[in-house]
Amino acid sequence: MQYVHISSWHPPPTPMFLLSSCCLEMHLTDIAIRALKAPETGQRDYWDDSIKGFGVRVSKGGRKTFILLLNRNRRAIGKFPLLSLAQARAEAKKLLAEVELGRTFTSTTFAEALEHYLEQHVRWRAAPICCACRQRAPAM
Repeated sequence: MQYVHISSWHPPPTPMFLLSSCCLEMHLTDIAIRALKAPETGQRDYWDDSIKGFGVRVSKGGRKTFILLLNRNRRAIGKFPLLSLAQARAEAKKLLAEVELGRTFTSTTFAEALEHYLEQHVRWRAAPICCACRQRAPAM
């Protein structure tokens, strides 16, 4: 049996997704957002220290998008600089207030999205054309 001295023991490494969320918290300002560099690969999230769950995501191409973490789901608020930091913070506060009031945001299932697509795009185009009035007859 091998004994390990306590001082030589190190905790296991922290997973990268936990490290990125805690280490990249900063006070977001317009100047700070403009200065954020694009990562070499993938995307990087920078979290605001004033509103929990609010941040900006920088993609490989340099696009900066305001995001809000709601119930473990990221929600895009808007693109910088089309949307200012003040406008994005106001929208984030509004969305957080709606969650606090019990208005939850549900995701659309694939089946619901498919039904909506078929209803709006495919069934209308597949309807036969009536010769008498040259208009599309309602889909069946």
